[in-house]
Amino acid sequence: MGRISWSDIIFWLALLVLLVWIILKGFGIINSPAIMEIIPYISGIFIAGAVWQQFRNMQNDLHQIKGATRRLLRVEHEHNLFMDGKLNHKRN
Repeated sequence: MGRISWSDIIFWLALLVLLVWIILKGFGIINSPAIMEIIPYISGIFIAGAVWQQFRNMQNDLHQIKGATRRLLRVEHEHNLFMDGKLNHKRN
């Protein structure tokens, strides 16, 4: 399990605000002016931003994994060449 990032916190807070707003609006507790009607849209924007940030983090992780895989394959290739006696190396 990884660490909790700021985008995780923003995502869950925005989702919680949206859920509370929907429940209160559904029970008729929120009878507010139009300015209060934009709360779900603002929450949706924050949720979308947090999802985008998670996507970017995942993309960076995949790039790191690909780089590590390339390095590992190169080491494996050189090891196989060495074991087959085909690697030219100098002894000091």
